[in-house]
Amino acid sequence: MTSTPRASWYPDPEVPGQWRYWDGTRWTEHRAPMAAAGPATATTGAASARPGGPVSRPWWRTGWAVLATALLCLPAGAVAVTLAGDPGGSDDGTVALTTETQRPPTPSPSPEPTETPVQVPALVGLGQDDAEHALEAAGLEVGEVEQQPSAEAVGTVLEQNVSDGTVLSPGGLVALVVASPYPKLPTVVGRSKAAAVETLEAAGYVVRVTTKKVSSGTSGRVLGQSPKAATRPETGARVTLVVAKVVAPKPPPAPKATKTKKPTILAASCTPGYDPCLPPASDYDCAGGSGNGPAYTGPVRVTGSDPYDLDRDGDGVACDGD
Repeated sequence: MTSTPRASWYPDPEVPGQWRYWDGTRWTEHRAPMAAAGPATATTGAASARPGGPVSRPWWRTGWAVLATALLCLPAGAVAVTLAGDPGGSDDGTVALTTETQRPPTPSPSPEPTETPVQVPALVGLGQDDAEHALEAAGLEVGEVEQQPSAEAVGTVLEQNVSDGTVLSPGGLVALVVASPYPKLPTVVGRSKAAAVETLEAAGYVVRVTTKKVSSGTSGRVLGQSPKAATRPETGARVTLVVAKVVAPKPPPAPKATKTKKPTILAASCTPGYDPCLPPASDYDCAGGSGNGPAYTGPVRVTGSDPYDLDRDGDGVACDGD
């Protein structure tokens, strides 16, 4: 494990020939020139005892003057100062000044952390809330959300503008297209055919028109529509209209002529033995003959007895001119 240098003055890694203060965690903006500092260890102005007692020195050469000058020139914290007196106990007013420049290895400031790229998750088919949570968990953000009519459940993600698996920087935006309900089908019943077709086609539907013959009303008016109004068919679906076609009612048929039926002659009122029937009479003669009646008949077939003696030749047909 790398240890962090303690707080102190070090050579400036950016500007050669200067000191810069390290606060233990980072470089500060405090700088000072190196001209006042000596080598790693230097001793300046140390007085040595001489035989015969202390030597008198001008005030500007005394240790105190040297000390003052050194303190003015050196940056704070860069030196350690030691005041040394006469080891024999007599102090002649000289000062030993020791400057120890602290120069440990130059620390390398910690680099700025780099952002780790993240992958875009698969969002199509998820609900909008779940998709937003998935993006948040991945370190991404939701971009623009567009709605599109669809048969899918409302809010279902239909598209994402960045494909899943794509690598983005944290905080990247991913736009979504989510499902919205289809619009309600407008009602066109009672409107003219032209207006109804125009309205439905403008809404994105395919229109089919059928007609229905009616005896009253206005031709061209819409009588019905399928699907019904207020339903939500898919855009592009077919809508069928039933349009009125008024026609005049047909006149009632003329009454049929009734045929006069011939009266039915009951068998009891016919003279037996003749076909067709000969109603009973006192006598029959053949029509156009010389007989005097009172009743006459044309050809008639004799089916039995011949009470009126009409089939005189006996061939079974009476009054046949023979």
